[in-house]
Amino acid sequence: MTNDSSTLNTPDKKKGLPKVRSGLNLSANFLEAQDGKIDQKEHNFKQSMGPEKGFDLSMINTHYAHRRKLRKEKMVLRYGEVIFLTGKDVQNNYLSDILAYARYSLLESVIIATNMSDKTQKFLIDMQNLLPTFKKAYPNNTVVMVKNIISEQGDPEYYFLREFIEARNVKTLPAYRSLMISVTICEDDQFIFKKCLTNSIERTKVNLLAGKSIE
Repeated sequence: MTNDSSTLNTPDKKKGLPKVRSGLNLSANFLEAQDGKIDQKEHNFKQSMGPEKGFDLSMINTHYAHRRKLRKEKMVLRYGEVIFLTGKDVQNNYLSDILAYARYSLLESVIIATNMSDKTQKFLIDMQNLLPTFKKAYPNNTVVMVKNIISEQGDPEYYFLREFIEARNVKTLPAYRSLMISVTICEDDQFIFKKCLTNSIERTKVNLLAGKSIE
């Protein structure tokens, strides 16, 4: 009996690609190639910056290291479905300088927004594009834990899923800064549900007192 392992690296006549054991190898090769491109872009970016141009390379290095760490820790940032969102001002006008999107997976999604302008921006994130996907996966009274994963400051907040998507929470970002908000699906837990309900009632009271819509 011959060992057919030698055929694993023979060219595929139809596609001109080497045969591999599984799609996992293809995925690994693809991700490795993508990481190489990212590293090269990072290197090129750093080469164009420096103290003489008013940039602190140590801060830039810290920024890239933190983003790499987040990407390794959170699978959703590597494999999550991309859903484009919209940045709007408080009058509900579209803001072209705000890049907003989500990376979606079944148990956790991440909302990402970047201020692409050279001035501080106050804005809302219109997340209506998430509704069709979330409606297929969860009921409206699903509880989610919401946390800023860049600053990691403050306690997580709890929302009902539909309430979170439709909330008009104003965000503030300095020039060329980003935010990342983790939205994690909570398991059925009476304590968490009661806490979420209490927080929701308090938010409704605050909005009523401020004359804001609670529709």
